[in-house]
Amino acid sequence: MGIPVERRVEARPPRRQLRIGRVVLVAVLVLLAAAAAVFGSTLYRFFGNLNQVPRGSGTGEDSSAGLSLGNEPLNILVLGVDAGAGAGEPPAPQRSDTIMIVGVDPVTGRIGLLSVPRDTRVQIPGRMRPEKIAHAHAYGQAEGGPGAGARLVAETVENLLGIRIHHFVEVDFEAFRAAVDAVGGVEICIDKPMKYTARSQNLRIDLKPGCQLLDGEKALQYVRYRRDGDIFRIRRQQQFVRAFAERVLSLRSVLKLPQVASAVASRVTTDMSTARIMAFATLLPKIDTDRIVMDVLPGQPGYVDGISYWLVEPAEARRTALRVLAGIDPVANEQVRIEVLNGNGRRGAASQAAEVLRDLGYRVVSVGNAARYDWERTTILVREGDRSLAEQVLKALTALVPSPTVVVADDLPEEIDVRVVIGKDFHAGAGTAGGAAVAAPASGPGEG
Repeated sequence: MGIPVERRVEARPPRRQLRIGRVVLVAVLVLLAAAAAVFGSTLYRFFGNLNQVPRGSGTGEDSSAGLSLGNEPLNILVLGVDAGAGAGEPPAPQRSDTIMIVGVDPVTGRIGLLSVPRDTRVQIPGRMRPEKIAHAHAYGQAEGGPGAGARLVAETVENLLGIRIHHFVEVDFEAFRAAVDAVGGVEICIDKPMKYTARSQNLRIDLKPGCQLLDGEKALQYVRYRRDGDIFRIRRQQQFVRAFAERVLSLRSVLKLPQVASAVASRVTTDMSTARIMAFATLLPKIDTDRIVMDVLPGQPGYVDGISYWLVEPAEARRTALRVLAGIDPVANEQVRIEVLNGNGRRGAASQAAEVLRDLGYRVVSVGNAARYDWERTTILVREGDRSLAEQVLKALTALVPSPTVVVADDLPEEIDVRVVIGKDFHAGAGTAGGAAVAAPASGPGEG
């Protein structure tokens, strides 16, 4: 679907918060919403028990959108958190045990899932030095307020991957068990014995090899096992998500959901409105589980000051996020020639945008200053036949620019395909990874 000429494309401001015992969250929400829509009385029980928290300041879900998700791709943060405190102890801040981002294209039904290892070294906003991303949830939660932990994780992820997080969901282990049991279990082939015991986490894993139908308890053991490392655990989680999705999308499973909807809903916390959750149900006919794209944030294990981390390279992290979540292909971008101009007068603005575009494979052939510095909105100019290029560039700049405008300009120089003029809506410092945000441009115009 092309972008209308001269129509401003409003990229929704960042949204954060999420919590799902295990990625199953999004599928659970969509599934429960669909079931609730079909079985009237369940609708009231589901939303009556769901923990919906206010969105953070600056977020922009369109309350007039009704049951429509619009045309803009959405990124949903999915968190699974640990218990935080032992039995009989008061609640304690919880670390995120699982971090996933689900990219959803409402137009095509395309789903991308990117897992972030919990040991990933990042700069958590408000902290003095880089730490493991798993700690962000506990830090935010300690500050108080529903959803504070998820919001801080979302902000950290936005800085790490150069994307926007539109929503969050959190689901605890009990919700995970109930969801799996609700669909009659999930069939998984286990390739080796899995045994592990951790009394401090009230965790006992004992799984035999072979193909088998896992109930909720066994499924939780399967996705929590990490004796062979976090990356292998993530791969198992992704395998389970695909198998769960296939189970969920079968009619037989949908018909089973109403009986457990209220029980699961009480264990889910999200910043999505009721209308937005219901809107996800409209995607069910479009989802093809064979086309779900899954990957793990690339990096390598290493030690910094004696602490083990998953170390990522900033540019590669951004490229992977946009490839998996938005379907942007850096190889295909190599033939697209882009000129980037500074139209807001802030030093370095065009250079930073150009760096992001280069990281995504685009050929930035020129960086300079616009004829004037009063551009309010960042504008993407393309020829009449190249509107699809504008859509891709818009996705690439989504973390830096909240509301880009696309304009057809047939007088572009022959040596470029796209011209990007950076406006005053440009967010300096967004879209940088590895915890090292780019500093805001110094006062004064130009790129020199």
